[in-house]
Parts: sequence; C-alpha cells; structure tokens
Amino acid sequence: MLVNIIEEDKFGDLEAEFNRIDIDKDGKIGFEDLKKAFKKSELKFSDYELKTIFTNVAFENEEYINYKEFLMATIKPEYLMEDDLILSLFRKFDVLNISSIDEEDISRYLNR
Repeated sequence: MLVNIIEEDKFGDLEAEFNRIDIDKDGKIGFEDLKKAFKKSELKFSDYELKTIFTNVAFENEEYINYKEFLMATIKPEYLMEDDLILSLFRKFDVLNISSIDEEDISRYLNR
C-alpha cells in the first residue's frame, strides 16, 4: 500500500536492481535469484541467513519476492516518514472524511 503512494523518484535505481536480480525476467525474485545476486556482491551471508531474509521479504507468496515487496524492503526508511506520505496514507484510511481514524476505518479500507 505504501509503495503505491510513494513518489517514483524515491525509488532511484531500485527497478534496475530488481531486474538485475530477476535472472529469468519473470517479474519475480526466487530464492535462487537472490542467492546468486548475493554471491556476486561483496556481502556474504549463509544460506540460512539468506533464507531468513527471503522469508521476511516474501510475505505475499513464500515462493518469490514481487516488485512491491522488493521496494518495501529496499527503500530508504526516511522516505516512509515524510509528512506528505503520512498524510496521504491517513487520508486513505479516513474513509468517512472526518479527520479521524480508528480500527474500523483501517479494516474497512483494507477489506474493500
């Protein structure tokens, strides 16, 4: 959801990086894709550590990481705290347009 309202210029070269890691160009990063990408990098992780990373990022489908999941895992955290982004997200949850949200508003938005 946040990825949909973050300005595209904040993503920088992340799309190119995603495409570089996505070896078979199917729009998904499988565990083997991720493993190969890390082997080419200076960062060294065990298979167990990589599987832990993969599992924590691939929350929609445990078989692969999609582009939105990749963006959420790699975007700079400070972008998520920008006032405009927070206000935009608040407005999405404020479905009754009363400048207030509660659990029901969030549930209503997520279940539509």
